Order: sequence, then structure tokens, then C-alpha cells
Amino acid sequence: MKTNNNMVPVLCLAGSVILISYCVAQATHKQGPPQPREWSVVKRPCNPQQEARDRKYEGLVELGDRMLGTNPAAAETYYRRATVVDPYPTDAWIGLARAADAQGKDSQALAAYRQTFDPPSGSGLYSSFPSDVESLARYGLLSEGAGQHEAAVKAYDQAAERLNPKPDVPLGGAGASAAHLRAMLHVVRGVAFAEAKEHSGQNKDTEALEAFQEAAQQEPNDARVQYYLGYGFQKAGQFAAAQAAYGRASRLDTAGAVKAAAVEGARAAQARRR
Repeated sequence: MKTNNNMVPVLCLAGSVILISYCVAQATHKQGPPQPREWSVVKRPCNPQQEARDRKYEGLVELGDRMLGTNPAAAETYYRRATVVDPYPTDAWIGLARAADAQGKDSQALAAYRQTFDPPSGSGLYSSFPSDVESLARYGLLSEGAGQHEAAVKAYDQAAERLNPKPDVPLGGAGASAAHLRAMLHVVRGVAFAEAKEHSGQNKDTEALEAFQEAAQQEPNDARVQYYLGYGFQKAGQFAAAQAAYGRASRLDTAGAVKAAAVEGARAAQARRR
């Protein structure tokens, strides 16, 4: 697999994206019936019409929640109707994003997530970053896929901050620790910075390296993290450090998925040192 200073290796990036999608989902999804929501309906003075509207909104969102796992198309309909009844709470927008996401409707999912996290000016909606790590991670990944790197980095930052601060506490059925999830979020955050020059003309190599270093602080013994640390050093022109990180990645990789790319990266870094 060929690499250069301007291209992120696709194989490793895909592995990180898949890992985040799977591990974050395992860490945040609970088995069993949907848990009661903490409704985000804005408190208003007692008004019978408004109370009726709130009840209708809550009923539609609850129907969407029930259908999401088995019939995302139907869930999408309920959530969309809820946003018409009351566009201000975040519950329906996040539900709508998840339903669209489950059907592979990336552009619709991204638009719905944006209504929660970065609504258009003048819409009357307020930017909100709830403690829903999975939604933040998905918003970041979808934004990255659409070339919206600033939004992606902001979402990754928010998701990383909301993960369990105790690094030794396992999260979810995947058994991934919070430190590991944070590390993977910092990796994709670093990739977003690394690709900024290609997409926006801005050189964010320093920020990319800092993100990869943050990932390495969380998970110093992860081969993929060390590989991206090497890539970050290489982008920053620090070829000796890049060679060392690639070497660590090669030694740490037991599955073989990273080893070949790490060896090639180390050779490239060594050649640049001469």
C-alpha cells in the first residue's frame, strides 16, 4: 500500500472508522426495550394548546423509538412528523438522523444531525451537544465523509470529552475501554486535520500531529495509533520520530493488518532522513 505526505492510507482509516462505529454503538446501546427519554421540550407557561402539542410530539417520538430497530423507514416518518409538530427539541432530530443513517441515507442523516449540532443561522434553533456519544461520533464521521472537516473535528472533540473519564472502565459489550474509544476518536480527528490542506487549502499538519499524540497518550500500545502517530510525524517533517513510531506499530501489530503499511512507512521516513 503506497503512502505519501498528502494521502492517508485508506485501509487503516477504514479500520478506525469501523472500529469507532462498532465500539461506540456497543458502548452506548443497551439491550432490551427503549429507555425512558429525558425530554428536551422547552418549558412554557401553562397553555392547553401547547400541552396538547407537547403530548403529540412525545407520542410521535416514542413511536419512532419503538420502530427504529425493526422498521427505520417507519421510524423516519414518525420522527419527521414530530419535527413538524415542534422543531425545537433535539430528540426528534437525532431520531430522524439515526433512522436515515440506518437506511444508508447519508445526506439526510447529516442534515438531521446538523439541525441539532449546528443549525442554520436564523432558524430559531440552538446548537446542542448532548451527552449522546454515538450521535456525535456519527455526525463527525458523516461530516468527514462529506468533506466538512471543521464540523467533523468539532464533533470528535465533543464526543471525546463525553466519554467516561476513567480510562480503565470497560464500556459496552465490545469490552473497549473509554481510553481506547477516545484514542480512536482522536485518530479520526487527526485524519480530518491531515486532509484539511487537500480539501480547504489550509495546512493543519501541526494540529493533526497533536491529535495523533493525544491518541498515543490514551493507547500507547495500539498498533494503529502508533501507525498514525508515525504518519503525523512524517507529515510534520519529523522523520526520525516517524520512523520510530512506525517501528513501534510494526512490533505491536499481531494481526498483520498494520505491519506491512508500517514497514513501508518506516522505509519512506528513513529515505527522507538521508
